Amino acid sequence: MDNYKEFLAISKQVIVAFIPEEKRSERVINFFLEQATDYQILSVLIENKIPFKYDSGDEKKLLVELYSRLSTGVTYLSEQEKLEKMKNFIYAAPTAPLAIPAVGLLKTVGTISGASAVAAKLGAGATTAAITGGIGTLVLVALLVYAAWKTYQRYFSKAARACKGLKGRVRTKCIVKYKLEGRRKQYSDLVASKHACSKSKTPIKCNRVMDEKIRAVRKKINKLREKLEKVSIR
Repeated sequence: MDNYKEFLAISKQVIVAFIPEEKRSERVINFFLEQATDYQILSVLIENKIPFKYDSGDEKKLLVELYSRLSTGVTYLSEQEKLEKMKNFIYAAPTAPLAIPAVGLLKTVGTISGASAVAAKLGAGATTAAITGGIGTLVLVALLVYAAWKTYQRYFSKAARACKGLKGRVRTKCIVKYKLEGRRKQYSDLVASKHACSKSKTPIKCNRVMDEKIRAVRKKINKLREKLEKVSIR
C-alpha cells in the first residue's frame, strides 16, 4: 500500500471518529470504512460532503487542494527554519494518482523519527495560516494519526529484521516486544501532537477525536503487555 492509500485508510477511521457516537450507526461506519470510494473520502476531507457521482475533474481539484494544505505545513516549518535540522526530511513526488509539483508530505512524514511530534509543530505558535486557515481539522487529525501510525510501522519493520531466524516462543516474544515498543511510541507521538488541536478550526472536536485514538492505542498496549507476560512465564 502506497503512502496515499495509507493516508486515505487512516482518514476513513478519523472521519468515523468525528461522527458523534449517537449517530455512528453500523450502516454509517460500514459505508465509510468499507464502501466509500477514495474520491468520496477525499471530498469529505476537503469539502465535508459526500459526492455520489464520480467527477474526475473534481477529484483532481480536491487532490491539488489536499496537497496544498499539507504543503502549507511544510511552508510553516520552513519559516521557522526547522527543515535544516531534519536530516531525513525528504522531498519526493506525491504518490497520489496525479502528478502535481507539491512536496510529498505523506512520504516525508513516514521518514521522520517522532513524526507526529513534527506534525504537531504545525500548530505550535503558528503565525501563518498553517492550521487555522490552511489545513482544516479533518486533514490535521488525519495527518497526526497517520504520522503516529508510520512511527509504529517503523518499529514493526524492525521486528521483522531483529526476529528473523528465531523460532517458537522466542520468536513470538521478540515480535511482541517490538510491537509493544512501537505502540508505546505511537502513543507518545499522539499525546505529544495533540496540542496542535488548539490551533485548529474546531479544537473541541479535534481533542475529542485525538483522545479517542489515544485510548484505542492504550488498549492495544495493555493487550500486548498481557501477551508478553504470558509468553515470558511459559
